[in-house]
Amino acid sequence: MKKVLLALALAALAGTAAAADLGVYGGRNMGSEQNQVGVSAGQKFGKFGVQGTFDRTTTQRVDVDRLTVSGSYDVVKLGPVQTNVRVGFAYLDPQSGTASNGGAAFVGAGVAYPVTKKITAVADYAYQKGNNITKAYDGNIVTAGLKYSF
Repeated sequence: MKKVLLALALAALAGTAAAADLGVYGGRNMGSEQNQVGVSAGQKFGKFGVQGTFDRTTTQRVDVDRLTVSGSYDVVKLGPVQTNVRVGFAYLDPQSGTASNGGAAFVGAGVAYPVTKKITAVADYAYQKGNNITKAYDGNIVTAGLKYSF
């Protein structure tokens, strides 16, 4: 019975999926003063969304690969602009230097503006906080980019 209910729930979620998207973005971690560029992949389920990202942050000291997974919820639509809130987890992997890898949680908000039927401009803010190992990368992160929906 549990398997049947799980299958029905997954089918219902799959039926409500609005769009999958791929994106590119750039930004800045204000806490560690690092620039970043990355790619994202996401899926919407009505007002809810899931997203995974990979980005590389750079400074003169150390490059850091950052992998994230997050969930979002669309809050309000102001004309064509959709606002959302987001919560997630980041895995931080320094590529040089003596820093260790580790995890961090983040919360944030964003806006999305449809440029065309398939392309959306996005801007996001997040506050990231890690454990003692990754505290050097704590702080405010601001990003902007484009997403292609299909």
